[in-house]
Amino acid sequence: MAVSGLQRAGAIDVPAWFVWVAIATGVVMALASGVQKRTWGKALGWVVQIPAIAGFAITPAIGAVGLTFAVVFAIAVRLGRTIDREREIRRSGSESSDPQK
Repeated sequence: MAVSGLQRAGAIDVPAWFVWVAIATGVVMALASGVQKRTWGKALGWVVQIPAIAGFAITPAIGAVGLTFAVVFAIAVRLGRTIDREREIRRSGSESSDPQK
C-alpha cells in the first residue's frame, strides 16, 4: 500500500510487478506468523525479512520499515526461546517436587 501511494504521489517510480511482490511478501509474512511453532516456521520468518529489507532499493522509508520488522522478529524469537526455557524449568521442577508421582 505504501509503495502504491508513493507511486501515485510521484515520489517513486516502480514497475507494477514490484507492487505485487510487496503485497505477496506481506501476505507471506502474515502467514509465517502463524507457523512459528513448526520446524520450518522460523526459517520462513527470516526468509521473508529479506525482501522487506531490500525495500531500501526503492526508497529508504520502505527499507527502514523492513529493518524494523526484522529487529522486532529477532527480539520475538529470542524472547520466545527464553519463555520456552523458563517453562521447561518450571515444568521439570514441579514434576520432581510432586509427591503423588
